[in-house]
Amino acid sequence: MNLRNASFDAWLAPFAHPFHWIAAARDPGRIAASLRGPDGGAVIESDIAARLDRLPWDRFHTLVIVALGITWILDGLEVTMVGSLAGALEASPVLHFTAFEVGLTASAYLTGAVLGAIFFGWLTDRLGRKKLFFVTLAVYLVATAATALSWDIASFLFFRFMTGAGIGGEYTAINSTIQELIPARYRGRTDLAINGSFWIGAALGAVVSIVLLGAAPPGSDLGWRLAFLWAPPSASSS
Repeated sequence: MNLRNASFDAWLAPFAHPFHWIAAARDPGRIAASLRGPDGGAVIESDIAARLDRLPWDRFHTLVIVALGITWILDGLEVTMVGSLAGALEASPVLHFTAFEVGLTASAYLTGAVLGAIFFGWLTDRLGRKKLFFVTLAVYLVATAATALSWDIASFLFFRFMTGAGIGGEYTAINSTIQELIPARYRGRTDLAINGSFWIGAALGAVVSIVLLGAAPPGSDLGWRLAFLWAPPSASSS
């Protein structure tokens, strides 16, 4: 069937008859896509979504929750940790940021998250969600570790931007994956559990910042640099 040459009216034709909607109403769990080209090709129907909804919960679904929950934990950790490190960045003998520059770093992170979601979301449709999930996770890990090596405001902003891009790229996979792979009867609680894991990362980031900054010698860069170096190994081990 040649779909490229199919007209708009031909695409809508299967849905025009009222009995089509009556049949669909009798079986709401069945997702049917009906397309007929100008050459009179056969109707294509798919009930894959309904079959996925009928699957029992197993180890695969648990792994999906863990993988997606890590993304929100990382975001909560990043947001809280950088906020906790603001004072250390201002007191840094190398960076000595102003309050305005600290706020600018947060803006760089958010800008990277927005643009990363758009760019990596576009790539996901072409290269596949699984592949891009690991690519964006790698971008996050490398950029976060590189932030610990920042030597001025420009390098710090760039690494924060790339960290946000990695996190934003993972955002595009989360809720769409829940809708596609988690059975309908578990979907609500799964969505709540995954999105609620943000606060696990927030609490973890606050605790780690307190411990590392408290252990660092006064007036040194060691505390905040260790905080950024600690995040990648903890994420990869999760």
